[in-house]
Amino acid sequence: FNTFVWVVGGVSLQLIVGFSLALLLNTKFPGKSAVRAGFLIPWVTPTIVTAIIFSWMYSPQFGIINQLLISGGLLESGLAWLGNPDTAMFAVIVSALWKQFPFVMIMVLAGLQGMDESLHNAAKIDGAPFFARLRHVTIPSLLPVLKIVLLLTVIWMFNQFVLVFTMTGGGPVGSTNVLSVKVYRLAFQQFRYGDASALSVMMIMIMLVFIFFYIRALRRRGGSI
Repeated sequence: FNTFVWVVGGVSLQLIVGFSLALLLNTKFPGKSAVRAGFLIPWVTPTIVTAIIFSWMYSPQFGIINQLLISGGLLESGLAWLGNPDTAMFAVIVSALWKQFPFVMIMVLAGLQGMDESLHNAAKIDGAPFFARLRHVTIPSLLPVLKIVLLLTVIWMFNQFVLVFTMTGGGPVGSTNVLSVKVYRLAFQQFRYGDASALSVMMIMIMLVFIFFYIRALRRRGGSI
């Protein structure tokens, strides 16, 4: 269940944020190149560095997130984001969002820039509002790209270990104990190598399903493995 929440929550937020920023960067405004380069910083930052930075930011004593919430009157005292079972998963998902949304943004932006502008121009001439053009023109045209992005982000989130283990170790009270962390704890902390191997095989079988659909989507676009 933790793995399901981790994957679904993380992938959903990454798609929403990455897609929205790609739409923004597809417009013309001053300094667009600098903004685009700045958004790539999380993607090139090592995962272990991201985990450590967010652990500091979530600190109940000196973390900047608590300081901002207290200054804004939303909290009376510091909240242990990573030490509370009710908030730990959300906190780690947000860190994964910051780390991986640039990939979604760049892929969607590439798809947007490769679209036929005549479709949008025709919709504008017909008086279609922005959300109507988004629903009936933009998203259908981006479906092949979105399928590949969705499958890749699911695979990466499912296999993510460093971020979760560094920030919470699977805790507190097992609230962030996803399958990748569970395998590590079984093998190297509890020395239950048989159980760890069995769980690893189960994870591989689950991933093979997504890999199959990814390869099929890639071949439909004329790509090669």
